[in-house]
Amino acid sequence: DWSSDVCSSDLIAGSGVGTAPGGAGVAGVAPDATVRTYAVEDSTSSLSSVNCAEADEAQAVAAALVTAAADGARIITTSLGGDESTVLHAAVEAVLRAGVVLVAATGDGPIDRSVRYPAAYPGVVAVAAVDASGAPWSGNVVENRKAFVISAPGADIPTGSFQNGRWSSQVIYSGTSEAAPLVAGSLALVAAKYPHATGNQLIQTLIHNPAGDRPFGFDTEYGYGIV
Repeated sequence: DWSSDVCSSDLIAGSGVGTAPGGAGVAGVAPDATVRTYAVEDSTSSLSSVNCAEADEAQAVAAALVTAAADGARIITTSLGGDESTVLHAAVEAVLRAGVVLVAATGDGPIDRSVRYPAAYPGVVAVAAVDASGAPWSGNVVENRKAFVISAPGADIPTGSFQNGRWSSQVIYSGTSEAAPLVAGSLALVAAKYPHATGNQLIQTLIHNPAGDRPFGFDTEYGYGIV
């Protein structure tokens, strides 16, 4: 079961113009970033009219990851998650070998108990969520938290989405699906400042510079801290 509920591109590169009163929309964290999107949902999804039902969704996600890397992506983010898959694992390893940073949502409880894939694979920037006070979000998964790498805001996040077939900038969602693109956008800002940095250097900058006065280190509530 693969699912997501968020338009990542808005949270990364939204212009602030939208359908809310006065024409307001979502302002992304990296508004000058170039964002490409890849359709993988099947036609039964309530969020998509794209028919990808001919392929297993793990295979579709794997193909999207490999295609994005081949298209020159430096950072890939996915809020999709599902069960472990041989083809997905191979795609993740290929993307990481190419030096691309892969950011992924860890999943949302209580439906998800453990970190979903691809976030659970080593080398992936697995993103947990925090609330407005900086406390761990109550919906973070309870199992395999050792896979957490970083946390980001994920509670009551304004974003864009299709509602009843029409685009709306007045949607509020909560979950790691919202946190993951905020991490990807933050990494895009670092990549813009340091254009020759490797993917690993981008990740190291992320985990060594968390919010607040937190000393460097890992725990199973936040990973290496909060973006």
